[in-house]
Amino acid sequence: MCKFSKILIAHPGLQHSYQLAEGVYRNGGLGGFISGVPVASSNDEWWFLPEAFKERIKSVSIPKEYRKHPIYWQLAIRLGAKISHHPRAWQHKMFHAFDKYIEKTINFSRYDCIIGFENSCFNSLRKAKENGIFCILDAPSIHPLTADSLVKFDNGNYGKEILERRLLEIDIADRIITCSEFARQTYIDNGVSPDKVVALMLGATPPVENIKVEPKNVPEFIFAGAMSYRKSIDLILDVFSELSGKAHLKIVGGSENAAWIKRANSMNNVEYLGMQGQRSLFSHLAAADCLILPSRFDSFGMVVAESLSVGTPVLISENVGAKQILEKYPGAGWLCKPDFNSLRDTVMMLVTDSSLLERARNEVGPVADYCSWNGYYIRVSDFLESI
Repeated sequence: MCKFSKILIAHPGLQHSYQLAEGVYRNGGLGGFISGVPVASSNDEWWFLPEAFKERIKSVSIPKEYRKHPIYWQLAIRLGAKISHHPRAWQHKMFHAFDKYIEKTINFSRYDCIIGFENSCFNSLRKAKENGIFCILDAPSIHPLTADSLVKFDNGNYGKEILERRLLEIDIADRIITCSEFARQTYIDNGVSPDKVVALMLGATPPVENIKVEPKNVPEFIFAGAMSYRKSIDLILDVFSELSGKAHLKIVGGSENAAWIKRANSMNNVEYLGMQGQRSLFSHLAAADCLILPSRFDSFGMVVAESLSVGTPVLISENVGAKQILEKYPGAGWLCKPDFNSLRDTVMMLVTDSSLLERARNEVGPVADYCSWNGYYIRVSDFLESI
């Protein structure tokens, strides 16, 4: 039984917050869920939106009366990013503005616990603490100091304030949730007490049945996510530029830089599909021979669980938090270093001996239950009971 009965969960966007809210609701502890991106508990809840938008709306069992979706925050984030000289800095400023919105508009006396998300909850956690409310920080990324040492983000002149706020959130929180043991360790390495940080591995449940993989002339790899330096899209394209006629790559998702899209479209063995709805994404994952995600760092890597949930093995870097799945089920994929030589050698090994891909697919079966959202709900319940 959940030890809290009125937990407030607030996120300016969505990420996995809707699944966290779902897990808390199923355990009888949800008091309210605020997200800038809408979710739905029925097919007609957002009937007035175009089909292309409705297809992307996530489903929950949480009744409408528990939820609030101020979508103007997402509109402000996306429109502002298009005209700002520093889109990332603008995004973070909107996160901080959302935090002030929560601080000023929420009646904290209605709740006994608040769960905020990193870089968007310092003021609300501080206000909650003043009201004697238990404060939990959900940190989808790794510790900010470790992240900064691995990849330098261009946040303009706003970078210092972003870092300071994230460190203050870590300090004020009573507990911190990370997405993987890899991410949790980065907090411990930076001096956070191990008792304060817990890893709750995320999950995935496919909305489509497993698709029979048809024989292909060459192995088909898939990359799904934002094309970015952090996710090593540069290394992926460099490797596949040497594999014309030997391997095919599909790319699903957007891009932080139009140059990546232009380069992908110029390669004869790369197919750029752009943003896709959830059902379409899972279909592409199921039809591929292998997911490829050699990120320079990824706190978890949701697409890894999604790929394994439909029976497709994965090739990921040792800096992807979802590697803990491969540590438990080593036959379901491969690890490489986030550098060109290691990635090229591993891909070449799989291209040269395609039986390795077939063998791994046969090993993926038992992984689905371990990676499911139902498993995540159980982990959330156990965590809340342990406090």
